[in-house]
Amino acid sequence: MRASQLTLNDMNPECPCQHCNNALEFESEADGKTIVCPHCGMETVLFIPPGQRRRIILESEVEDGAMIYEQETVTVSKTCLKVGNANYPIAAINSFRVISLPPVCPEATKWLYIFTGILSLTGILIFIAEDGYDGASAKAMRPLAIGLLAVSAIFAFYGAKIQGQSKPTFALSITTAGRDQIAVTSPDFETVQLIEAALQKAIALRG
Repeated sequence: MRASQLTLNDMNPECPCQHCNNALEFESEADGKTIVCPHCGMETVLFIPPGQRRRIILESEVEDGAMIYEQETVTVSKTCLKVGNANYPIAAINSFRVISLPPVCPEATKWLYIFTGILSLTGILIFIAEDGYDGASAKAMRPLAIGLLAVSAIFAFYGAKIQGQSKPTFALSITTAGRDQIAVTSPDFETVQLIEAALQKAIALRG
């Protein structure tokens, strides 16, 4: 967010010093800068806590022609939400909400599951085929079948572990003309939440 495009009116953010934990008030333009703490004399980095970013968007006054939110390919003004080349007029947005999309299974995990299935099926077929062989041959085949099933179980375990570590994607769903559509997606919940707050502000300004 480019806070310089907003009139903050005594709404400067605060963050704690990274050494003495005393509160430091600063102008939004100083976000990310390193200063000497006036309390302890140590260098500390200024940052806007997540909750304060949302509050600034919702409570700040917006100058005519200013962007409420502008970050990378997403901008929100009083009249339009723009995401890349897509434009969504604020007047056409009936409702909006932040949703969580399930994690997408990585391509490597898909192939791991396919390989696991092949190993399991091969092991089972070997067990079934034992009945057609004499005792010595069947005894020689059994360790191979058990080994294949054991390896497939290990692969299945790691596949589930990898998939479990996949993070969900967050999205901003908007309704226009009675149709729901995903306007913005991001792995960062705060990013989507800030865009949602900017939309809320734009609609409030629309009246």
